[in-house]
Amino acid sequence: MPLGTPRQTLGPWPVIHCAAGRRILGESLEKENAVIVIRFRVKCQPAKSEELAQAFQKVLAPSRAVVGVISFDIGRDVDDANAFIATEVFEDAAARERQESLPEVANVMTLLPTALAAPPEATLFEVSSSSPAM
Repeated sequence: MPLGTPRQTLGPWPVIHCAAGRRILGESLEKENAVIVIRFRVKCQPAKSEELAQAFQKVLAPSRAVVGVISFDIGRDVDDANAFIATEVFEDAAARERQESLPEVANVMTLLPTALAAPPEATLFEVSSSSPAM
């Protein structure tokens, strides 16, 4: 599948797939033990912002406790208090599935259809290498 095309969905919304890192020609990312990084951004209606913030807050601790979740953060966009950005890093697809099956995540997913002011943005990256940024 070409990069940048929807490959999966998050609820009714498509997830864009991107690959990052170095690969040997002909070798798949799965063979390289690539981690999955998801960037998820939602813009909600101002009247729903605090309700959604509280729901996101309840997702953090259980998500971080899931086996295979390397990192899980959600914050407000500094340019828009009604927008939230999640950065999620998983060891593999199974870890992502375990995190997405949490009841706290299900609660957020039930709130999104009535809280959103625009379609969410979700991008999935398969990253095969990393190094310190500083």
